[in-house]
Amino acid sequence: MDPERRITRDGELDGDDETGLGGLVLLDLPDHDSIEPAHRAVVDRVLPLVDLLVWVVDPQKYADDALHSGYLRKSGGLEGSMVVALNQVDTVPESRRASLVDDMGRLLREDGLSGVYVTTVSARTGEGLDELRDLLEQAVARRSVAASRVAGELDRAGALLLEQIPGEVPWTMSTAVEDEVDALADATGLAAVAGQVGAAVRNGYGRPEFTPPQPDAVALSRSRWLERAGRALRPGWRRALDAAVSPAPAITDATRTALSKVPLDTRGPASARPTRRVAWGALAVGVVAGVLAVLGSLGVLDLSRTLLAVCAVAAAAAVLVAVGCFLAVLQVRRTLARRREQQVVASGRGAIERVVQEALGRPTQELLDAHRQVRELAQSARDRSPAAPLSGALRLPTGPELEGPSTGGAPTADGGTPGTAP
Repeated sequence: MDPERRITRDGELDGDDETGLGGLVLLDLPDHDSIEPAHRAVVDRVLPLVDLLVWVVDPQKYADDALHSGYLRKSGGLEGSMVVALNQVDTVPESRRASLVDDMGRLLREDGLSGVYVTTVSARTGEGLDELRDLLEQAVARRSVAASRVAGELDRAGALLLEQIPGEVPWTMSTAVEDEVDALADATGLAAVAGQVGAAVRNGYGRPEFTPPQPDAVALSRSRWLERAGRALRPGWRRALDAAVSPAPAITDATRTALSKVPLDTRGPASARPTRRVAWGALAVGVVAGVLAVLGSLGVLDLSRTLLAVCAVAAAAAVLVAVGCFLAVLQVRRTLARRREQQVVASGRGAIERVVQEALGRPTQELLDAHRQVRELAQSARDRSPAAPLSGALRLPTGPELEGPSTGGAPTADGGTPGTAP
C-alpha cells in the first residue's frame, strides 16, 4: 500500500481495551462493483493475500450478481476466513431483519459457502459494531487465519485435481500381459518355429529359425495396450502413458533380440545311435540265421533238424529285437520332439513376456502408481477440516495458547488445529 494511504493508530495513550486489536492491518478495498477497472484490479490482487474478508453489503445490494458470481462463488473452502456484515440495518424494520439474515445465508449456501458468519451492523447508529469488533479481535488473537486460507487454497487445489483424476482405474496387469504375449507370439510365429524344432528332432534334420516380428502386429498390440490401460484416464494422463511406454519399433527390436537367445535344439536323443546299432546288428543276425534256415530246409546245406530249428528261432528273435529297437528309437524321438517343442514355446513366451513387462508393463504401472498417489494426496488435502467460521459466540485461542505444532495437534476451540502464524 502507498505510504500516504496508510493510517497507523498505536500509542502509549491507548487503553487496555485497545490491546485486542494490536497488530491488526485493516484494508478498506474499493467496492466490488466499482466501474473503475483499476479499482477492481486492486480488489482482485489483494483478496488472495488477506487473512480475513469482511464483506460489507447493504440491504439493497446484498444479492448483487456481481458480488456472488464475481467473488463469492470462487471462494469455496474459505468460509473460516470470511464474515458478511449487513450494513444499514437501521433502515430495515425489526420484523424483517431475521429474514434478511436468513436470505443472505441462503445465497451464500447457493454459492457453495456453508457456515459463513453473517452479522448486522449500522454505521450510523453503532448497532452491531461491538460484535464486529469482537470478531476482529478473535481474528487477531487466533493468528491462524492465514493458515486457514492456505488450507482453503489447498482444498480447492485438491478439488481441482480430483476432478481430473478418476477414483477407479480398472486394470489387471497379469491379464493384459497375457493377452499381449499371445498376440506377439502369433506375430513372431512362435508355435510354427516350435513345430519345426519338433519335426527336426523327429526326422533328424532341419534348421528352424525365428522370423522378425510383424511390425503391424506389434503396433496393433501396443495400441490395444494403451487403449486398455488408459480407458479410465483423462487425456493428459493418456498422453503421458503414450510417452512412457516404448514405441512400436523398439518393441519389435527387443522382441527379435529376446527370441534370438531362445535355444532351438534339434539334436536327437543321445541313445538313438547305440540303439540303432543294436537294431542293425540284430537285423543282420536275423538275416544270416534266416538264410541258413532256408538253405538248410531246401537241402542246399546239410543241417540237422536241431540246427535248423535254432537258426529259425534265432532269425525270428533277431528280427523282433531289431523291430523293437527301431520302434523304441522312434518313440524316444517323438517324446523328445514333443518336449523340445514345449520348451521352445515356454522359452519363447517367457522371452516375449519379459519384453512386454519391460516395454509396456513397468512404465504403465509406474504411471498408474503416480496417478493413485496424486489422487491420494489430493484427497488428503480435501479431507483436512478447514477452520470453523468466525462467530461472535466463540472464544478463539490467544497467542500463548498457540505454541504447539502447526499440524497434528489437538483441536482448538474454533474446531481447527493450533498453529503459529506463517
